[in-house]
Amino acid sequence: METIMGLASEGMDDEVIQVSECMSDMLRYNTRFENITTLRDELEQVKNYVSILKIRFEGRFEAYYDVGEECIDCSMVKFPLQRLVENAISHGLSETEKGGMIRIRVKKEGERISILIYDNGIGMSEEMRTELEQRLLVTAERPLEYIDQYKSLGILNVHLRLRMYYGEAYSIELFSKEGKGTCFSIKIPFVKSREGAAIQLGGLYVSDSGGGR
Repeated sequence: METIMGLASEGMDDEVIQVSECMSDMLRYNTRFENITTLRDELEQVKNYVSILKIRFEGRFEAYYDVGEECIDCSMVKFPLQRLVENAISHGLSETEKGGMIRIRVKKEGERISILIYDNGIGMSEEMRTELEQRLLVTAERPLEYIDQYKSLGILNVHLRLRMYYGEAYSIELFSKEGKGTCFSIKIPFVKSREGAAIQLGGLYVSDSGGGR
């Protein structure tokens, strides 16, 4: 909203319209009562979010998408991409004034989908990376014990939700080097959407038509 007010005060009507349209789409998506979406819909909201921030930060970074066509209509848990991209921009690119980059790559690898989120930002120290990797490992073993504790932490929240839905069929890897950037790699089962059937994953019941766990 502050972005919209700032743009309006400067008479940037086209930008106000663009940001408003993106926010409207995101609000509709966020308030839909369903846990499962498609990669297509998730990417659309990522693009809306990125468009808003590119206007807000005046082109401080660019975003690139490399998405396999065979993956676009697959079924997936709602929100992980948006949260990971948000983390990459707000943390990874927090000190970037120009030349920032976000790269999103989605490919089918056998029976799973591989999703990479990369930024060329500040990266992590070896100590910070090791600590986060340890948290990811520990929480994966007992996700229900940690879900409330990490509700407000983007990466760990995403990790726990995916672990609870997909069980051992989901995996995450972290690559980061201080001053060079960070890459998160997640893999989830490849499940075609709109088949009208429920999915049994990781011992939890997930409905592909918008039902709960």
